[in-house]
Amino acid sequence: MRTNVVTAPALHRLALGAALALALAAGPGGGTASPTPAPGPAAGPGRSYFTDLPLVTQQGDEVRFYTDVLEGRVVLISGFYINCRTICPRQNLILSRVQKILGERLGRDATLVSVTVDPQRDTPDKVRQYAGAFRAGPGWLFLTGKPENVNWINYRLGQYLEDPERHRGVYLIGNLRTGLWVKASPAAEAEDLVRQLEAALRDGAPTERP
Repeated sequence: MRTNVVTAPALHRLALGAALALALAAGPGGGTASPTPAPGPAAGPGRSYFTDLPLVTQQGDEVRFYTDVLEGRVVLISGFYINCRTICPRQNLILSRVQKILGERLGRDATLVSVTVDPQRDTPDKVRQYAGAFRAGPGWLFLTGKPENVNWINYRLGQYLEDPERHRGVYLIGNLRTGLWVKASPAAEAEDLVRQLEAALRDGAPTERP
């Protein structure tokens, strides 16, 4: 499924694309009550929708979700939780292959963003060890933080869950420069995800004439 707004001006398109992220991922979070909104700065359509709340990376660095993680980038967003014994280990192995395929392009052309859906238990120290098990390098962020911040960001991404075991693993791929958002199947292989990232990177590029 591809959602792409092609007729609106750039900022308007970004706002529409951001708003569509929730609909794209509605499956995993469907039927779950929303968390209490966490206060945070809001300016501009993308920042207002996704929030600019602080999270913590696997290196222990504090980052603002929109400004430092999303803004101007092509991203692949996935959810995880450390106690998961089913879909999460498999998906992170898939993402480690995506990391290998992209090589030096990771972090430059595209960024992998893994956000815990269990912030109460997934503390920064545990997330650091977990990311290390998958050899996450520069350009692959594992994010946790204060539960109220993580839960609200996950709600905006459509993957907030009161029970992490209901996590279904839908991937979100977005181009924050053009407002393009697509979703990828939880069963996607590394090559499938790379193809979708490549398509997102090409979005908005001039078409060469024969």
